[in-house]
Amino acid sequence: MKNILTFLLILLLCASCNSIDSINFKNGESVEKLEAIMAENFNNDSDVYSLTFSAETLTGDLEDIRYDYQLNGSYFNETFNISNKTLSDPSKRNKIIYKNKKSFKIKDAPISVIADKYQEALKILEEQELLEEGTDYYLDYLAFRADKKGNIYTDFDLNYYINSTTSGRMRTTNYGQYKFTMNPDKSLKLRN
Repeated sequence: MKNILTFLLILLLCASCNSIDSINFKNGESVEKLEAIMAENFNNDSDVYSLTFSAETLTGDLEDIRYDYQLNGSYFNETFNISNKTLSDPSKRNKIIYKNKKSFKIKDAPISVIADKYQEALKILEEQELLEEGTDYYLDYLAFRADKKGNIYTDFDLNYYINSTTSGRMRTTNYGQYKFTMNPDKSLKLRN
């Protein structure tokens, strides 16, 4: 009986671990997985106003993909959940948000350079003496957007753990953040 319980516990633990299938922007293999998910679940010729990738904070593991689009004069937002591969119901958006924005095709978003730009961002932090040795930096948010001329910009955040405090049953985790923008020419700029 003890062996059966141990086996079931190990099986449950293995089933709950999704690190094998997780997508983390630190390496090119994950970007290739992301491109495959995009090809399988999205129409690359679709016009969108933004394409956003969100990860669980301080893990860098991609959780969802959100995009904004226009249909019959109205603007909508939908979210694709990575783990269960489901698309949310459309959520109507205020058209004022899109007044000075131009749409772009999903296939025009430079997804393939994400891992390289992550490494470049770390080099920028090192050059500016902001990189702390022994600290992990997680790409937890990345968004492609276009200006009114149609030029695609990429904004992303690198988060890092500072400390945790516990008070009673409540645990608070503090983390720092560096914000970057990739310009249409693929140059990278630290915003903070």
